[in-house]
Amino acid sequence: MQKYSSRAIFTISILFVAFMLLAMPMAITQVSWPAMRDEFGLRQDSIGLLLIMGTIGHIISGIFNGRMMYRLGAKNLMLLSVLVYGLSLFGYWLTPSWYLLVTLGLVGGWAAGVIDATGNTVAAARYDERIMNWLHGFFGLGATIGPLVIGLVLDFGSDWRGSAFVFASLIMLLFVVMLIFRPLDGDESVSEEEGQKDTSEESSVRGVETLRQPVVWVAILFFFVYGGIEVSIGQWAFTLFTESRGLAEENARCWVSIYWGTFTAGRF
Repeated sequence: MQKYSSRAIFTISILFVAFMLLAMPMAITQVSWPAMRDEFGLRQDSIGLLLIMGTIGHIISGIFNGRMMYRLGAKNLMLLSVLVYGLSLFGYWLTPSWYLLVTLGLVGGWAAGVIDATGNTVAAARYDERIMNWLHGFFGLGATIGPLVIGLVLDFGSDWRGSAFVFASLIMLLFVVMLIFRPLDGDESVSEEEGQKDTSEESSVRGVETLRQPVVWVAILFFFVYGGIEVSIGQWAFTLFTESRGLAEENARCWVSIYWGTFTAGRF
């Protein structure tokens, strides 16, 4: 097992928290969609537009993330994306318009995609595959906790907007911690092997060259199918349980949390 300095452990911990907070707001569209739909007077399938805009934001961040990291550096790009993600969720809290919410979905999707890609790149460049696996475990932990947090917010008499405010506040707290302590400014590992690793997060490999590798297209296809199944079930489970199966909302939120918890256990 590789040993890390205290600075490296702090950086890794911040990345774990970032991925957990990255996933928690997903619960807004999952367990609060019926309330959002009724408030804005929408059809059931209108959620598709919001999800598509978030996906477009992720795609844009994926295409340009390497270039942005080269221009801004991993630490500055991570700070910017966490700030934008938090502000987009504050927008969820305040927006009076469905179409403004959709626009915020695009912005938030871009920011979430940048956090995801940059965090993975830092973990791969500075540390090892084990740390990256744990990153995704903490993402699953955030997805598991999210519905439960919304349940607590509702118990205090708020609504889905209050949930967005809570998630945004937590993310902005992370931004302040990162701004003050600068965890991605670089760290030295105890092990000699780690010291020999390239931690610049800069790559001379172009995206086109990567896409020429057949294994990359296999991975893209796999994630397209797997991600679609996983997210579709997570998105519609609450609505199905409450509006078609007659389950109480608090019980439905618990089952959505358990659903994501099974993935989390597998990842850990």
